[in-house]
Amino acid sequence: MDAYRAALALDPDYLQAHMRLATAYQQLGRTAEAVAEAEHVVKLSPDSVGRLAEIYALVGRRREAADLLNRLLDMRTRQYVAPYTLALVTAALGQHDAAFGWLERAYEERSNGLAYLAVSPEMIPVRGDLRYRNLLRRVGLDAAAASPTR
Repeated sequence: MDAYRAALALDPDYLQAHMRLATAYQQLGRTAEAVAEAEHVVKLSPDSVGRLAEIYALVGRRREAADLLNRLLDMRTRQYVAPYTLALVTAALGQHDAAFGWLERAYEERSNGLAYLAVSPEMIPVRGDLRYRNLLRRVGLDAAAASPTR
């Protein structure tokens, strides 16, 4: 978090630092700060609503998360929206079948987001599902997921 703050001191509009800081706050249970950072991301880049939708879902603002998910789905008709992003949002909303549908699309597209599949805390809601293990195997990350440090 210190590195993200240092980056933002150099460039207050650095989108990735705000996104990562939002995630860090959310994982620490600092809900208000997580939401504020994610909302700031959307102010900087209006199409970057994926992280905000996910955070809204994780902090219990399900209606707002669902509205943003619908916005993302609508955006897909006009521009690229990463299926991995949609998988994260639907997993956070507890829509596991939909999440696995998007993960399959991400796999077909060889999405770089899948590189984090074994360690991504956002995937915790679906880790108990056999489809998750199968996808890890196909991506080549099943050994990483079985590591005793996980």
